[in-house]
Amino acid sequence: MARRRKWHDPQAPRKVARSDPRRRQHWQPGDPHELDVMIDEAEALYQKLPPLVEQMQQVARRATVLMGTWEDLVAKEEEAQRVFGERFGRVKHAEHLQATLAVLRRRRLVTRLQALQEVLQLVAWLELDIFRDDFMHDLYASLDERQQMTLVSDVKRARQDLSDGEERLSRIRQLLTTGNGYFETFSIRKRALSSAMMALLDAVHLHKEGQPIPEELIVTTPEQVQEALRGVRPGNPLPQEVQEVVQLAYWGPYVKYRWREDSKGPLYTVALGKISQEPAGPDDNPDLLESDNPEEL
Repeated sequence: MARRRKWHDPQAPRKVARSDPRRRQHWQPGDPHELDVMIDEAEALYQKLPPLVEQMQQVARRATVLMGTWEDLVAKEEEAQRVFGERFGRVKHAEHLQATLAVLRRRRLVTRLQALQEVLQLVAWLELDIFRDDFMHDLYASLDERQQMTLVSDVKRARQDLSDGEERLSRIRQLLTTGNGYFETFSIRKRALSSAMMALLDAVHLHKEGQPIPEELIVTTPEQVQEALRGVRPGNPLPQEVQEVVQLAYWGPYVKYRWREDSKGPLYTVALGKISQEPAGPDDNPDLLESDNPEEL
């Protein structure tokens, strides 16, 4: 089946105006012509080439400097294991937790290395296409007696190159989105709170909604924050002394890591315990692992 020709807007602006058929036979070098715009553009594009090549070389040099070795990864791995051990060595399921963190981190490294390999292969293909100069090769080939055969071959090659490039880009996107996750901090509000602490939480809620805190509410909050609350204006952050008292109404803060194995899979959560300067202890971590699809566990 013949390929359908793409429809083009006849009113679309043209870079090169249509030439007047009546002038074509009488045109002489030096006379104005519609293709004069190509002379200016050819010179402008030539001037762009040197800085672009230099920029490409700078990026390549930076990539070479940033490109580590296996020894660099080993050092990072040892550092990660040391941090995991120091921070989570005393929690329940310490071995499970450290293994889970190692899996998440190492999978990210593996997929990034695979994506980098695809990127470099794509870069190598583009560099080969640039400096091999297929345009001139096609020009020479088109000047021989097999012009029609060469034209068909060139179209197929261009389509194949485009298809290969799209496959690599799709593979890169897939690798960069596999097993991605995020850290999330949270606190758990205490059940038993005084009336003054409840009033403070109400004041914080009003402030988050952009509303002023009324005086009749301020006088019911803990005495040590009343003066600071009177100076709070909508849109401004809460003073540090107010935030410290508010935190007394919560357990935590805790941190957890959440991820999906693939875009349509269940959401997993690994709890990393309470945020503190000291290594986590046995009472600092909630349930280790949860999922929005318990059947997956």
